[in-house]
Amino acid sequence: MNNTAHIDPEPWVSRINPQLRAPEPDAFPERIGTHGVDYAPRVLEVRILVTYKGETGYLCSETDINLRTRYGVTFDKRRSTIHRNRARAERVAAKIADRFERVEIEQALSA
Repeated sequence: MNNTAHIDPEPWVSRINPQLRAPEPDAFPERIGTHGVDYAPRVLEVRILVTYKGETGYLCSETDINLRTRYGVTFDKRRSTIHRNRARAERVAAKIADRFERVEIEQALSA
């Protein structure tokens, strides 16, 4: 009986999809921090800017227990709703356009 522990030769290979591997050390050279390289890729963030009663802020939404979505305005960028892509943001903007004075779409890369 062999009591030696199994040591995985490649610990960063995904068990579900073996083709997914950890990025190479120089994959994201623009993201170098004080503690080495941060491997998180930059993601496109799409937010909706709305104007309500003369005040411009970010659209925030929440879904209640009855699956109804409530929309509001926030000035805190961290509380705003981030959409997956521009097409999704355009659909939401078209849906809420009659509730606000002005609706715009803002795209930015995450920090």
